[in-house]
Amino acid sequence: MSLTYQEIISQYDALKKTYELFRKHAEELKTFVNSENFSLIAYVGCGSSYSIASGMAVTTQMKLAKPSLSIAGGDLMLHHDRYKKILDGALIVAVSRSGSTSEVLKSINALKNDGCRFKLLTFSAVENSKLSQISDFVFDMPWAFDQSVCQTRTVTNFYLCGALFAAILDDDQGLLSELKAVIDNGENYLHLFEPVFKEVAGRKWGHGVVLGDAELCGICEEGALTFKEICQVDSNYYHLLDARHGPMVMIKSDTLVIAVVDDPKNTYERGMIEDIVKKQAVVVVYSDIPCDLEGIINICYGKSLNPISRGIPFILIPQLINYYKSAFTGADPDKPEGLDPWIKL
Repeated sequence: MSLTYQEIISQYDALKKTYELFRKHAEELKTFVNSENFSLIAYVGCGSSYSIASGMAVTTQMKLAKPSLSIAGGDLMLHHDRYKKILDGALIVAVSRSGSTSEVLKSINALKNDGCRFKLLTFSAVENSKLSQISDFVFDMPWAFDQSVCQTRTVTNFYLCGALFAAILDDDQGLLSELKAVIDNGENYLHLFEPVFKEVAGRKWGHGVVLGDAELCGICEEGALTFKEICQVDSNYYHLLDARHGPMVMIKSDTLVIAVVDDPKNTYERGMIEDIVKKQAVVVVYSDIPCDLEGIINICYGKSLNPISRGIPFILIPQLINYYKSAFTGADPDKPEGLDPWIKL
C-alpha cells in the first residue's frame, strides 16, 4: 500500500490529536496573543505550507478583523530588508512540516539582524525542531508528519491549525464544536465518497482546475498543487467567478474541474458551473447541501457548515482523486521524480 495513501486515510486520527492539542493550550494561546498589541499577524511558509499560510491570513482578517498577510519564505528571505518595516511589531506565524525550512529560518534570523521586533509562533510536524527552538510559542504535531514527499495529512492538519487559531481567539464555541464534529465524521465521509473519487480518476482528463473563494483560497490552491505533485498533471487554482476573466478559455473537455460552491442555489455560482459543464469538462462540485445541476458529480457533505469547517472535507477530494490518477499517469505519489520532501538551501 502506498505511503501517500496511508497518510491520506489516516489524517482524521491526526486531526483529532491536533484538535486536542489546541484545546489543551487554548487559554495559553489567548494570553500569548492578547498580551501583545500586535500590529499585524504575518504567516510565512514555503510550497504547500505557503498555500495554507495564505488561507490562514484571509481567515484571520475575516474572522478576527485583524490586519494579516502571508509571505512566501523565499520572498521574505531575499527581501527581508523591504519587509522589515511592516513586520516590526508583528506576530509572525511560521508554518513548516520539518520545522527546518531553510528560507523560513534564514528569514527569521535576517529580520532579527535587521533589528526588527516581532514574536514568533510556529506550527510544525516535528518535535523540538530548529524553528520551535527559536519560537515564543509552539505547536509541535509529530503525528501529522508526512513521510512521503507530497504533503497530504500534514497540510490538512496545518489547515486545522489556522481554523482553531481563529476560532479560539474569537471564542467561537460553535465553530470549535463543528470542527470537532467534522473531524469525527471524517472516516464515514471518506468511505462514502472514496469509490466516487476512484471513478473520477479513471475518466479521461489531463489537466486540473480548482475553484474556490475566501477562507478556502489557501486549501484550494493546495488542492491544485496535489495534481502536480501526486499524479504529475498540470493544474491551476482560481477564485470561482474570476475564472471567467481569461482562464475559462483553457477549460476544455480534457479538464477536471473541482469547484467549491457556497450556495448551490446562488444564481452566479450555478451559472458558472453550468458554463463549465457546457465545455464538456469533467466537473466535481463540493457543496454542503445537494447541488441539482445536470452534468456534474456532486460531493455533498449533507449539512450546512461554517465555510472554515468546509476546508477539511474539501481537501480529501483532490488528494484521493489524484492518488488514484497516479496509477494511470505512472507517477509515484510517494517519490515524485525531481521533488524532495523539503528544500535545503
